[in-house]
Amino acid sequence: MQKQSDAGLNQVKDLLRRGLQNLALERAEYLKRSNPKQGQEALLHVYAEMRDHLSFLDESDGIDPKELPTDLRDFFINSYLFVGNTKNLRELIDDLVVSRTSVSDTLAIVSTLEEIGDTNGALELLDKLPTEAKKGIPAKFLEGKILLSQKDYQSCVTKLEDVKSLSNELKRSPRSTELKRAISFHLARAYDKLNEYEAAWHAAKEGHEEEDLPFDIGAYEEFCYRVMKFFTKKRLQSLNRSSQVAVEPLLVMGNPRSGTTLLDTILGMHNQVASGGELSIGTKIQNEVPKLLDSYSGFPDCLVDLRIPDANKLAKDYAESISRISMGRKYVTNKALNINLQLGLFYCITPGMKVISLHRHPLDNCISCYLNLVSVSGHNYNKRQEHQAKVWVLRRRLQDHWSEVAEEIPILQLHYESMVHNQEYETKRILKFFDLEFQGDCLNFHQSPSIAATVSKKQVQEPMYTTSAGRWKNYEPFIPTLVDKLGPWCPS
Repeated sequence: MQKQSDAGLNQVKDLLRRGLQNLALERAEYLKRSNPKQGQEALLHVYAEMRDHLSFLDESDGIDPKELPTDLRDFFINSYLFVGNTKNLRELIDDLVVSRTSVSDTLAIVSTLEEIGDTNGALELLDKLPTEAKKGIPAKFLEGKILLSQKDYQSCVTKLEDVKSLSNELKRSPRSTELKRAISFHLARAYDKLNEYEAAWHAAKEGHEEEDLPFDIGAYEEFCYRVMKFFTKKRLQSLNRSSQVAVEPLLVMGNPRSGTTLLDTILGMHNQVASGGELSIGTKIQNEVPKLLDSYSGFPDCLVDLRIPDANKLAKDYAESISRISMGRKYVTNKALNINLQLGLFYCITPGMKVISLHRHPLDNCISCYLNLVSVSGHNYNKRQEHQAKVWVLRRRLQDHWSEVAEEIPILQLHYESMVHNQEYETKRILKFFDLEFQGDCLNFHQSPSIAATVSKKQVQEPMYTTSAGRWKNYEPFIPTLVDKLGPWCPS
């Protein structure tokens, strides 16, 4: 039984490693029915990979955080931050500091302190390590991360280049590969800040080359077109919809690194908006629909069999999933990256939804994805420019498709560049779209008590800046394929 349960958990992890989140979630839920403990751990891995804090906290209820694996404990702490539970978080960290019994415990806590922005506390704890441990790769890497957080970019590069040389001697394994990739992408960020663009590109390229997982561009393209073919204007009008407005979702539809985290943080500063981040509930419902309807057809074709009671049940499921953070507020945001594929489903189960369709200059968007560790969670298409360009176009076509066929859905078109250059104007326009009064706190998003657990988290801890616009020009010599394929989509 133990071997079988381990095999099930490993299968879930392998599916996540390959970016197959839907299958991983389905498999983890099945595993939990036969082996609750292993299934629970599997689900926690899935929610952490999907960056769904609410589901993670629900699933981890009653678990001692000290008993979690290090990677899950880090996400647990980020989830506390996300929901603003700073009191319990501080108590947990203090408890971890006191109860640490090994070098690995200390390093895990240092990593946590760096994640929440307590670099002084991280350095103080790092200094308490034994001399030999300080010379090790994990400690040196953490020191490099802290230097990057402190904006000491040159010292960061020096430290991480040293760590990179040491890491080349490591035996290849999933853990060493993950470490090398992290080193490479942190180096890319540091070199970019130093305006050393060739070195930044080379570092990111090495990070991508460490990962050898393929991306099935054909299957992704087929699914995108199947969704667009199914959800015509006529079909949408014929589908049954929930008769109950159990919740009014505020959906943010955009690409990775297109400003979704920034927008989500701005909205979350309003007292009538709760920030939900990237919720996995849409994927859960998508997986559940064919079984609920006893349909032989997969998603989205099975929706032709959706009855109003079915839609009401799914609407209730969605409302219950966000009840932890709604707290009587009018809207709960959801910026899951697959919303552009699921908007037709939300049309049926959440008739009170409103949508922001967020856009960013395609070349700036793709460069930002390439230089950051976005190739996890099913986004490993960023490794190849041909795939990156095709996926960008498909996602943009999906966003345009909904604007054309979904006349009953209120959709606000928003551009990242305008949001950063005209912050107050766009913030007022966004709030007016949601029938919300303007609140000055929304302009001070960097003072949010929650910290986004995405690759954009460092950016949203600073006031608005405009240096990301036009960034692609610094990397033009390295992106001939992107320039060729995405040129027609670039604003003149």
